[in-house]
Amino acid sequence: MAIVLTALSAFAAGRKGFDPVSPGDKAKSDYTYLEAVNQKLKGNNDAYIDLLSRAYELNPTDTSMMFEYGYFCGYLMNEDSVNYARFRDYMKKGVDADPGDYMYGFAYASLLARDNPAEALRVMRRIHELYPQRPDFTYRYANLLSAGGDSLGLRKAVAVLDTLEKTQGIDAGITSNKLQVLFNLRDTTAMVSEINRLLQAAPASVENNILAGELYSEIHRPDTAIYYYNRACELDSTSGEAFYSRANYYRHAGDSVAYDREVFNALGKTSLDLNVKMVLMRDYVSALFSDSLQQPRIETLFQRLIVEHPHEADIHDLYASYLIARKDYAGAAEQTSYQLDLAPDNEKGWLRLCALYEVTDRYRQSIDAARRGLKYFPESSDLMLTIGNDYTHLKEYPEALEYMRKALSLADSTKAEPRAQIITAIGDTYYNMELPDSAFACYEQALKLAPDNAMTLNNYAYFLAVKGQDLSHARQMIERALLSSPDEPTWLDTYAWVLFRQKDFTRAKEIIDRTLEKTVEQPSAEIYEHAGDIYFMNGEPDGAVDFWKEALKLDPGNELLARKVKHKTYFYK
Repeated sequence: MAIVLTALSAFAAGRKGFDPVSPGDKAKSDYTYLEAVNQKLKGNNDAYIDLLSRAYELNPTDTSMMFEYGYFCGYLMNEDSVNYARFRDYMKKGVDADPGDYMYGFAYASLLARDNPAEALRVMRRIHELYPQRPDFTYRYANLLSAGGDSLGLRKAVAVLDTLEKTQGIDAGITSNKLQVLFNLRDTTAMVSEINRLLQAAPASVENNILAGELYSEIHRPDTAIYYYNRACELDSTSGEAFYSRANYYRHAGDSVAYDREVFNALGKTSLDLNVKMVLMRDYVSALFSDSLQQPRIETLFQRLIVEHPHEADIHDLYASYLIARKDYAGAAEQTSYQLDLAPDNEKGWLRLCALYEVTDRYRQSIDAARRGLKYFPESSDLMLTIGNDYTHLKEYPEALEYMRKALSLADSTKAEPRAQIITAIGDTYYNMELPDSAFACYEQALKLAPDNAMTLNNYAYFLAVKGQDLSHARQMIERALLSSPDEPTWLDTYAWVLFRQKDFTRAKEIIDRTLEKTVEQPSAEIYEHAGDIYFMNGEPDGAVDFWKEALKLDPGNELLARKVKHKTYFYK
């Protein structure tokens, strides 16, 4: 901040008994000021401050430069109370020298609103007196008067809004602001009076009737509130806003049947802004998602929205999210595909589409989707890695390694975690190719980059346990992985298996039981088989056979599992 303080000294020096500015100095000042603005636009704040102080030194009669310098530095130095006060003084002098410049006055008042509200009010009062017809400044002035929450300030705010109404006429915007102030005053009588004045001025206004409904709803007069909501809908049966407001009324009232009806009405109105429809749809889905009987109605609403707005990608995105929550991954993939047809410039969308294909074991389609995505994002290491992982699932390992290496070449060299993830995936592929030494070398390399990468720690530990190698090291790694995610079922299963291989059967049973608790909704043949093996070694053969049977249902082609079930015993591989 040395430049700021030096510039401050220059300002102080320039203010002492200056002579009238020569035309040459004024021209130099103007040029220097323009260069200061140019530096500010480039983000060079120090250069901006230095040049601005020089410009003012050349022409200390320019109060606008004085204000701009003080305002900018005031933000930078608001923690330095001494210098902040001096900068604030520059702003005050600049504002008072040109009170008609409402932009400077408003900026100054906004900066002081918290730490010196009295000074902020002084300037805002003057702006309001000079420009009583400006709603934006008048609303800010009224808000500033209301900020303290005292009745005197609130009453003054109402009076200020009344002066605006005299120049603008009775208007829903002004009335809405007054109602907020009167609500804080708890003056229900005045609120009702204001809304009646508004309705008398324009009784057929849909907006006014909606505002009346909101007021009466807020002051707990539901019969009057619904009267005005109904009136708004009657005045304009095409008004989506009216039906939307009435729907919200029923929702807050807890009338689910009426809410459901109104949502359908509101979403069917072409006049309702699409963004409002999306908010309403999200609220509706959120409110009724858990009720399975409502799913057909939700589906109908989505179909209606798609018909009315066939080229809106956001609708397909929301529909896909809903279907994912319902675990309809095939349907979600279809909607995401439509979304990407409309808006393909969405890398996360392509990755989601691939993930949806993968969760339904459609790896070829995932590869196709990722390749389509690469046309728009050719440098995406995530899409490259997705293709590599898909080829691994298809057991086409050379192709998998090709794309994983491409992913590694594209990954940001300064970010260790993504690179570790790719190297771990390469290690997994080597292990599937029955090249464990190469796999373990990859895991070691990945852990050098990201020592706490849980995926690497888990995979390395699990494969060591499968091989029965370096079990002590395997246990240390999986325990480190669990530090970050103690309830992750995959990590817990690995931990149980490492303990099993160490013949710590009692502890292994404790951990596999925790694993089973976490996988009730998504069982895995591997976890069930591990549970069976662990239970068998803990002297519970009946429980072991039950788990093996469950595993065999999920993996009917597993010959070893079939032998365990048939002979009701554990077989060493």
